[in-house]
Amino acid sequence: MPKGVSSGGLACWKHGRFLALDPTAGLPDNVISQIFKDERGALWLGSNRGIFRASARELEEAAGRRSGKVNFITYTKADGLSGGECNGVAQPGGCRTRDGRFWFPTLRGVTVPDTKSLKINHRPPNVIIEA
Repeated sequence: MPKGVSSGGLACWKHGRFLALDPTAGLPDNVISQIFKDERGALWLGSNRGIFRASARELEEAAGRRSGKVNFITYTKADGLSGGECNGVAQPGGCRTRDGRFWFPTLRGVTVPDTKSLKINHRPPNVIIEA
């Protein structure tokens, strides 16, 4: 499972060494303050730029390649979260409750995304080229 690195993105232990994932791999932010795994195999990450989710399998595979890209889905205040910037200075920097909910501390208080009912749109958006 990846670990957050202070201002360094994510680090995965693979093949006997740490491999880094940073914005070149699609990571929306380098400062990761929380990491939780849900029952569907997705990782939920708290950062200075909100909360984002990615497939744990996809992250592990990208860490094994030099140019691996990961599809991250970002959630912010526009998605109903109470705050946009997660805070991880104090410990614990978030928690997972017995009912499976993730509690992320933000600058505006705690936010608890409803990870089970969030809809995931797998269809790419329509592209219109005007010029």
